[in-house]
Amino acid sequence: MRQAQSRRVHQPKPKRRMNYLSVCCIAKDEHPFIREWINHHLLVGAEKIIIFDNGSSPGLRDSVREYVEHGFVDLFEIQGKEQQIIAYDCCLREYEGKTKWIAFIDVDEFLIPKKYTDVRMILTDYEDFGGLGVHWVEFGSSGHLTRPEGMQLKSYVHRFPLDHPKNMHIKSIVQPGRVKSACDPHQFIYNEPWFCVDENNFPLAESQGPFTARDIQLNHYYYRSQEDYCRKLDRGRADRADEDGKRRHEAFFPQLTRATILDTCADKFAREGEAILSNFELLKSTITSRSSDKKSLQIYYDKIFKNLSLGKTEIARYWLKKVAIHEKKSDIVDYVNFKICKKENDLNNSIKCLHKILQRHTDYDSCIEYTKIQVHKKKLDEAKSMLSYIKWRFRDILKSDTNMSQQISRLDQEINDRINTK
Repeated sequence: MRQAQSRRVHQPKPKRRMNYLSVCCIAKDEHPFIREWINHHLLVGAEKIIIFDNGSSPGLRDSVREYVEHGFVDLFEIQGKEQQIIAYDCCLREYEGKTKWIAFIDVDEFLIPKKYTDVRMILTDYEDFGGLGVHWVEFGSSGHLTRPEGMQLKSYVHRFPLDHPKNMHIKSIVQPGRVKSACDPHQFIYNEPWFCVDENNFPLAESQGPFTARDIQLNHYYYRSQEDYCRKLDRGRADRADEDGKRRHEAFFPQLTRATILDTCADKFAREGEAILSNFELLKSTITSRSSDKKSLQIYYDKIFKNLSLGKTEIARYWLKKVAIHEKKSDIVDYVNFKICKKENDLNNSIKCLHKILQRHTDYDSCIEYTKIQVHKKKLDEAKSMLSYIKWRFRDILKSDTNMSQQISRLDQEINDRINTK
């Protein structure tokens, strides 16, 4: 495999906490658009933007200097043709263990979360998979022949019909430790047993799949204006340089009559992005106010248990997603999720939560809750066997903890009573 000949432009101070979401792109001569693209993805949840500058003239470093200096952007310089897959593989190796998810998209693509305003909140539902495929929603030029002033999200608001074949394409947000390598700009090769799904958990073995964009979509501003489209074609593609990879200038015109459906789902993000486009200090304060410390986490936990006590499990789940983004200890997240599932009397998912904890280590509380579920499901032999194991495994603790010892005795009595009444 060819190695990326990349050079890191700036080495920021290392962050202690692993990021939850990073966004990676390879870019060439995207100076007019790069700041809007960076700002947008920082505002919708990305904690790190990773840019491979593929021979821009001049380089992108001046355009993104303050982002790099403040640790929002990592900038690499990479030379040569057909570097996209090489750059993606380099990113996977470099950022494994530093970020939970990486979205691999282009600078003309914008993640638009719809269920929540934070992409990370959506990703918490897909942590058991290798990747999430997000479908394109292809936008046209909205009649612009020359580059309009202002933001792309506000200038290009007419899209193709959702059932257009273009929108069957996906781009991938992956967990780097579960991926072998990039296959093409759309899909990745996963380590067994991991794989990619769409938002409906439908497995995606290819770069296309049945269109869905209920919770999240990827706005694809492929055409922009005719002026920008022609410039894009003239500079070539990042993934291939052969004759078949070349596109024709006249291919711009059919979209004028096909991409005619008004779509303003990005409006709220455009308004927020417009306010900070030329105000880096406002961006910094916005990102800082969004970050969570121990005090914030405690507030989230308080909201979870308050709503759980009131039986408001959906609201409790909302706050658990906030916790999952920032909490280092997976056991805590899984145990709180177990409590919510238990409140909903969802025994199957309750057991799944306990299994996740017990895969990491043998935990007393998880073993007890597992035994209680087996009793509830009338699997009494399994429950009795589990309780015998608990007595042996935690025998030293039980000798010194009266409350735990009494809990075991009550559970033992309940199991025996149920067995005797069978």
